[in-house]
Amino acid sequence: MSPEAQRVAIAEACGWTIWSFTGTHGDEVWWSHANGVSKLRDNPPDYLSDLNAIHEVEKVLRTNPDYMRLHAWNVYCQHLGFYLTDRNVYDNNCIHTTAAQRAEAFLRTIGKWVES
Repeated sequence: MSPEAQRVAIAEACGWTIWSFTGTHGDEVWWSHANGVSKLRDNPPDYLSDLNAIHEVEKVLRTNPDYMRLHAWNVYCQHLGFYLTDRNVYDNNCIHTTAAQRAEAFLRTIGKWVES
């Protein structure tokens, strides 16, 4: 899955949508209305290299009722464990995974990962 496809899939899963219009700043912007706050961006956040951005994604697994019902956090931790050879999936060393690894684990957890 290309990095751009990953960023788009994660953004959409977190409530970002593309808003197309004709204007002076371009033809498309990303829009989110989370927690009663509207945000506009030219591109989705850089989830694959920004640990702060991927941390916001991880919060979605613990607060979105659809994901909570599926026990997505536990599945996510199991996917993270895949990256840690010779370690127990519940070992605290899961925190050492990269933003890109966390992004892939998130997409696998919600069933949006597409093999290249």
